[in-house]
Amino acid sequence: MRVAVLADIHGNLSALRATLADLRRRDVDRIIVNGDLVNRGPDSAAVMHELLALDGVTFILGNHDDLLRLWQERSDNLPSDWFTDPFWEATAWNAEQLDRGGLLYVPQDWALTETLHAPGLPDVQVAHGTPDNYREGVSDRTSAERLREVAGLHGVIVGSHIHRPVIHRSGDTLVLNTGGVGVSSDGTPERPICC
Repeated sequence: MRVAVLADIHGNLSALRATLADLRRRDVDRIIVNGDLVNRGPDSAAVMHELLALDGVTFILGNHDDLLRLWQERSDNLPSDWFTDPFWEATAWNAEQLDRGGLLYVPQDWALTETLHAPGLPDVQVAHGTPDNYREGVSDRTSAERLREVAGLHGVIVGSHIHRPVIHRSGDTLVLNTGGVGVSSDGTPERPICC
């Protein structure tokens, strides 16, 4: 079975469509969307509709998927000055679009992690950040001690959140980061991690 992990689409519908076309050419059987489908870009609702309509997709909660709900609820978990800061106007607009489209609470059913098992291979743990914090990215810059804690018994950990692709070995653990489909850290388009 061929599995692709992609993340950080951030409402960029054209980048998502290009990525999905690439995955079709690669005969991918299963897609894991590792969080942050929404926010920043103008097409958050369309991105969600496009992905929710596909078969064989697993969704993992990312910080922006949760942020829009927190924003719309005016949660005390967010700094109060954000609600008047012009920097956050796109977040307010995206939250309103998802709320109007009945999509705002869909991500609340998404897990924080997914574990992949295949006979003869190490288990693979997929999380937007870490299993206990979707805002804590994993990469080659994460300490070996923290990577051991995050990996637990998993031989491979796949993260996202940092918008930078990473392939790094730390002891017995392979650390992968998907980079970002819609917003990359260096301005170049990213490819999903595909195996």
